[in-house]
Amino acid sequence: MAPINHLGAVEAKEPVWRTMFDRHDVVAVVIGRNESARLRACVTSLQCEIARGIYVESGSDDGSQALVVAM
Repeated sequence: MAPINHLGAVEAKEPVWRTMFDRHDVVAVVIGRNESARLRACVTSLQCEIARGIYVESGSDDGSQALVVAM
């Protein structure tokens, strides 16, 4: 039997979407404003899991847009 988490829900061995979709079916949308400190880790963690990512820039002045373009 699968382990039960602290919320009482059964934990799957893999995320449910991995069993439902192929990597080529999944698109992520990241919305941010002045998130450059966390943005690299966010985008890096998604890159191997998704087919395409969309970053919605909301007026950052901390270099977030340049960071995403460079990645």
